[in-house]
Amino acid sequence: MALSRKYAGLPDLDLAPDVYETPALTEGSTHPTSDTARSDSDSGDEAEAIDRARLRLDNARLQFEPARIDARDVDFSDRIALKRKSYRASSRRQRGGPDGGDDDDDDAYSDEEESLERKLARLRREVEEVRLDMQNKQAEQVGEKEISAEDEGPSQDSPEQDINELCNILDDLEATGRNGGKSIGPEARLLQALKSRIPSADAALAREPPPAPAAPTDPTLERTHALTRVADFETRLAALEQALGLATSLTGGVDDPFNSPPVLPTLDRLDRQLSALLQSSPASLEAVSRRVRDLARDAEKLEELTKRANTSSAAASAATFSGYSASEEQLPSSSSTQHDAAPLAGYTGGEEDATAAASSSPSKFASEQVAKINALYGTLPSIQSMAPVLPSLLNRLRSLQVIHERAGSAVSDLDELERSQADMQTDLKKWAEGLDRIEEAMFKAETTTGGNVEVVEGWVRGLEERMKCLGV
Repeated sequence: MALSRKYAGLPDLDLAPDVYETPALTEGSTHPTSDTARSDSDSGDEAEAIDRARLRLDNARLQFEPARIDARDVDFSDRIALKRKSYRASSRRQRGGPDGGDDDDDDAYSDEEESLERKLARLRREVEEVRLDMQNKQAEQVGEKEISAEDEGPSQDSPEQDINELCNILDDLEATGRNGGKSIGPEARLLQALKSRIPSADAALAREPPPAPAAPTDPTLERTHALTRVADFETRLAALEQALGLATSLTGGVDDPFNSPPVLPTLDRLDRQLSALLQSSPASLEAVSRRVRDLARDAEKLEELTKRANTSSAAASAATFSGYSASEEQLPSSSSTQHDAAPLAGYTGGEEDATAAASSSPSKFASEQVAKINALYGTLPSIQSMAPVLPSLLNRLRSLQVIHERAGSAVSDLDELERSQADMQTDLKKWAEGLDRIEEAMFKAETTTGGNVEVVEGWVRGLEERMKCLGV
């Protein structure tokens, strides 16, 4: 019974008892013979039930060919203290006919249970495995240098580019599946392309060999870089000066009407206008307007007097020059030569001439003045070499001085503003506290007044009742 229950579900199981028959022996033979001979019809029926088709080895091989077993680092021993690690078995879709060739039918030998998401995950995993294998292989070959690669010509596309393209295709397919079969737009494609390229660039930088020791740089190249940085700094300073209004004030230029007004002149003008509006009255404004008219008349008179003085000084200088030229003609040539040579020697002499002049007349030039003159003569070549740059440099220094002064004043103004804001906050807190106390006093006064009113009303009602009782 137990046997029948255990194997009841198996097909083609004969549960009838086994019967063993022993045939009778003949006189001349020791082998048993069967009394009944099998008929041809019975043997024919049994032959039809037997499947005599040969096993197709190619088909059987194709059933197991897509399977891949990864048994690396797997121990199949029976040790008790072993940490079990199972091997991985994976299969891929196989398309092929019985003869091992390609088949046009898509459903032939396909994995029908694998969904689209699983296929995408499997493909992505395989691509990542290929990427890791390639990185390990490149890490092993870091120290090797192939010199013959330059002579062989341009190489083909690297496997990394193919892997990146496969990753992009998989991302596109996955995004299309998430969007319900709709293709993604160009913006999403661009974002995915940037996202896929950034890790590859980082990996390429990480795989780069350590840089070789830096060779001695070219001084000309260093000077070019330094000049470029200085020019950039000068451009930024010029933009800052233009925005603050320092360039026009220092150089005496004219503001560009098409650009935004500079900051500092605008602030000064607003300050003057606000002070005039806040500190002046109609009477003072009238007095100022009269004063401005008087100043305009005085300016006109001064301009006329200046013109007259210029004309008179020009005439006097012309007369003086004519008299001086006549007296020079009467003097002898030797004296004129000596007089001309003396100032020339004084003006064109070097350090030795200046020192000799100072030593010959120590009462006229002190030792400090001699040292200053010598220092000036020593720095004269450098000053002459810097002559083309000095005007712009001086203007730049003046503008920087103004910027620093305004920055210092701005810091002090901000500090004063913060202090005033803190004072205002304390005053507001005091006002709020005073209002709270006033509200409390008003509430108490209202409650007291209400109680007094009730008491007085009681008194009035008592008086009325008494008056009624008295009959008044």
